[in-house]
Amino acid sequence: PMPMAHHSPSVQFASSAPGAYDHAQGVGELRTPQETQGNEGHMSTGWTIGYVIGGVIVLLVVALLLLMIRGASRAAVKAESVVAALVDVRDNTEPLWAVSDVNNAIERITDGAAAVREHLAGKSAGKSAATTTDGSGVPT
Repeated sequence: PMPMAHHSPSVQFASSAPGAYDHAQGVGELRTPQETQGNEGHMSTGWTIGYVIGGVIVLLVVALLLLMIRGASRAAVKAESVVAALVDVRDNTEPLWAVSDVNNAIERITDGAAAVREHLAGKSAGKSAATTTDGSGVPT
């Protein structure tokens, strides 16, 4: 017998399989896996197992891809809720940025009140000195 040529996995030379040689077809003619069997129309057990294993692998890949897509979808939903929560936090803490402005306003008010007190204290001291005769601050 002639050694098997490796042109395609689904095609063999007719003379490479035992009992597959057919005088009507000639030496070295290409035949499908079904033709290499004694019964035409029936695939060999190896081919059937190969197709089953290939189908199982394809189904596993599809299942894994579907799981990945579902997980990504769930992650997107969670990310949207996190973003919404962060927007709420930003809105609720925005007044905190105005605390320094409030503190500055309070300082200006207290400084102004202190200046007014000093001014009024100076006026009342001058007024009371003018009404006293002996300079003791007690009117006579």
